[in-house]
Amino acid sequence: MKETRISLTRAEWSVMECQWEAGPLLGREATQRMEKSCGWSRRTTLPLMIRLANKGERRSVHAEQGTTVYSPALRRDAA
Repeated sequence: MKETRISLTRAEWSVMECQWEAGPLLGREATQRMEKSCGWSRRTTLPLMIRLANKGERRSVHAEQGTTVYSPALRRDAA
């Protein structure tokens, strides 16, 4: 089986840790958790979440009324 190597910044790891702990979250919920744990604003957290989705490390699903649900694309032990 081919090993997949991922390259994440320290900030991206923080977002992934939050996601692994909490499971699927709305963008609003994730930004609130990151504000409590890291002091980051929505303007800091959302771009990181989008970048992780673009890297394939995070899934985003557009739900009703323009909300987005984010979930990790890989398990913590696989990272």
